[in-house]
Amino acid sequence: MVPEFALCFRGRLWDELAATGVELHDMGPVKFSRPWTVIRARMRLRSLLKRNHYDAVVCHACWPHAVFGSTVCKSKTMLVGWLHDALNGKHWLDKAAGKVGANLLIANSNYTASCSKIVFRDVPTKTVYLPVEETSLLDSSIDRDQVRREFTTSNEDVVILQASRLDR
Repeated sequence: MVPEFALCFRGRLWDELAATGVELHDMGPVKFSRPWTVIRARMRLRSLLKRNHYDAVVCHACWPHAVFGSTVCKSKTMLVGWLHDALNGKHWLDKAAGKVGANLLIANSNYTASCSKIVFRDVPTKTVYLPVEETSLLDSSIDRDQVRREFTTSNEDVVILQASRLDR
């Protein structure tokens, strides 16, 4: 597989991908409140899809799916939606992405996959867990002591860690 990435905004993701040497395509900034930016980005993607053969285009989340999904479908390229969050079908982006449809959905959990049917009724969905390396808890005392020192926290203090993405 030779991945290529089409992005609408430059920033940290662009820089980190560029550092790996993968091919990047600039679709230009897009705002739905400025329809000409959506049209221009779709034209850039249409041109890219005509110049190159791709087996699939993967849209991460509903925003790029709503922006680019119809262009991908018109090109007869497989459209894959990668869901990183549970959908409820109430947000206008969910509805816009659902109207486009997809050939396949990839979900980051079984829960996310189960919610996908609210927006993408008849689209096959596969769950793919992110490849996070399991760490040994046996050697964590060294790391724990070091982190406590960095945050000037004594061994007697109770520390609660919440690892999550905070969304309303």
